[in-house]
Amino acid sequence: MDSVITYWNRAATELYGWPAQYALGKVSHQLTRTKFPEPLATIMTELMRTDRWEGDLVHATRDGAEVTVSSRWSLQRDRDGRPVSVLETNTDCTARAQTEKALQEARANLAHATRISTLGELTASIAHEVNQPLAAVMTSADAGLRWLDRDPPQLNEVRRLVRRVIENTARAGEVIKRLRALSKKADPQRARLNLNDVVSETLPLVRRELAHARVQLCVQPAANLADVQGDRIQLQQVIINLVVNAIQAMASVGC
Repeated sequence: MDSVITYWNRAATELYGWPAQYALGKVSHQLTRTKFPEPLATIMTELMRTDRWEGDLVHATRDGAEVTVSSRWSLQRDRDGRPVSVLETNTDCTARAQTEKALQEARANLAHATRISTLGELTASIAHEVNQPLAAVMTSADAGLRWLDRDPPQLNEVRRLVRRVIENTARAGEVIKRLRALSKKADPQRARLNLNDVVSETLPLVRRELAHARVQLCVQPAANLADVQGDRIQLQQVIINLVVNAIQAMASVGC
């Protein structure tokens, strides 16, 4: 129960490289430098509750190479039902883990390529979305200068225009921030999200495409919508794809 190795078979020697006479008496998780999928205390709690635990572990062999194993733990009890040891059976699944990792990377690359392609198609919409607040900044700044040139300067009007400049600058910065996130190649980041917020952040990127195709988009946010766990960028990509597909599907519909 203290993780000290009392039995080490030939298959373990072949997998990890340590002979039995060296492994016996060692703390197993220290010997193999185990990387657990969850805290060891959590695993032991589950083991004590059900007498079983299964999961994938990452171990280090004698020469320092990492292997992924499918690990099955079985709690051994004495006649009085007291836990006395753990039988741990590990099956090498490194090849499977590498294949799954390669598949995940391929999916991530495909998703990134799809996002870049979509952004390319929406170049006009994106430029319009960025230019709108920048144009408002220029207009406000120009008006502010005119108010300052008056005799006496109209400082209240200048303050109002400066606040408008700040608001529009922040708006342009937020658009650019969203675009950078969409174009960035990164691993999915799951977080607590409100889908209504995700939709409202995404639709401005396709607004010009809608106008160009003369398609009217009606948005009906759900009331009291529960939050979800998801990746914001992936969800935005789904929304963009849905809207673009809908626009293309209505290309032949007369007005």
